[in-house]
Amino acid sequence: MDTLPTEVLGLIFEAASCDGGRTASSVRAACTAFCAASESSRFRSVAITESPKTLSFREALQKASPSARASIRHLFVVVQDEDMAATVDDVLQLTAPCLECLTCICLSSCSTLHARLLATAFPRLHALSLCCVDMSYPPDDRSDLFPGASASPLFPCLQYLHIAYARSGYMHSAHIALCRFITRTGGLLTRVRLSGGVVFRRDGLCSMAAFRKMLLFPAHQLVESPPLPWPALSPIRTYVVGAFFLGTTSRWKLTSLERETREQKDAVRLVLLPRRAIVPWPQWREKWLSVQAGELDPLYEWPEQSAPEILAEDYPVWAGDI
Repeated sequence: MDTLPTEVLGLIFEAASCDGGRTASSVRAACTAFCAASESSRFRSVAITESPKTLSFREALQKASPSARASIRHLFVVVQDEDMAATVDDVLQLTAPCLECLTCICLSSCSTLHARLLATAFPRLHALSLCCVDMSYPPDDRSDLFPGASASPLFPCLQYLHIAYARSGYMHSAHIALCRFITRTGGLLTRVRLSGGVVFRRDGLCSMAAFRKMLLFPAHQLVESPPLPWPALSPIRTYVVGAFFLGTTSRWKLTSLERETREQKDAVRLVLLPRRAIVPWPQWREKWLSVQAGELDPLYEWPEQSAPEILAEDYPVWAGDI
């Protein structure tokens, strides 16, 4: 191995960085030449699901060379509790400047971590999947939806956003969570997705009628009472909804709205995913690993259509450790 050119060693190591870091770690330990050649891609793809490994990864990042720390592009992390959330926050602060794809699964409320995400700049992030236990956090208060006209976008390159819930809640709360990220992007966000138990109210905030206006007229701010506007959805092109359960009437109305958004020019395209059994988070991790290995389309979470081949796919909806 020591006789191979550095460029070849680098290619070998990059090919080994497709399973969340396990093979890459073994390859680095094989010989000193591999260890040296891998610095520039050492943390390219990392998956951490346990507290001890999170602590070890934070320590490795803190001790790593600047080139190694700057190599991270894809991170999958499971947050077990608030104590682990503090460690994950340290990891995110170290990796935020270079991350391109982030999947963060919270097994508890992790309210502090969620707030920190909305206050941290991720200048290169283009895909974010955030999974929460329920809709109790973030709160329904909309006073912080708009960060201020002078504030620089925290997610200037974000194009794909997915927020998932393990329990049922109102569409109002779920849409607020989306909007907190939408107002902090740089205008490149094109596809958003809500997964989990989404319930529409009969009237008022984020009723079916209000949701229809948002999708059909995305350039307009929808003002409710009290007079706090919802952010305009433009330039978003696709809004994916994957609910655990929808009543017959709600599903019929959403199906009609899905068709209407296809037919109206400049509307945000609604994609309604079929009702399906709850999928545990380890299966989501397997999907993530398949993306890293090039076996699955990186945009499988954000389908642009609900054609039969799309409906047949098993799009993951996190449901806790079951």
